[in-house]
Amino acid sequence: MMISLIKSSSLVRPLVSRALFSTKANDFSQHTLNASKALKKVDETLSFSVLATEEVSILQGIGPARLEALHSLGIKTIQNLAEFKYYHTARAIVALASTEESTRLPESSMNIN
Repeated sequence: MMISLIKSSSLVRPLVSRALFSTKANDFSQHTLNASKALKKVDETLSFSVLATEEVSILQGIGPARLEALHSLGIKTIQNLAEFKYYHTARAIVALASTEESTRLPESSMNIN
């Protein structure tokens, strides 16, 4: 399985939705991942199941300072990073911001629990 990454308004996001709405079950033929731009060279050939359990330092751009900051948040593995509560909240806010109407009814409220 491969995952395609595109650049959209300064955010890099995976095209997972394409797989979810495919007419063929488990048709991932259009998905790619350029591992040479995402992972350190030595880790490029690892399977996704192994990558998920690896230290976040295998990601390009994660040096000692960022690694220490991530560890202080309890993020040690790729899986921890993917499941980080604030990551999901931030992604939801950004996604909803692009569809939000310019005015809100006075009686409406926002709940992002």
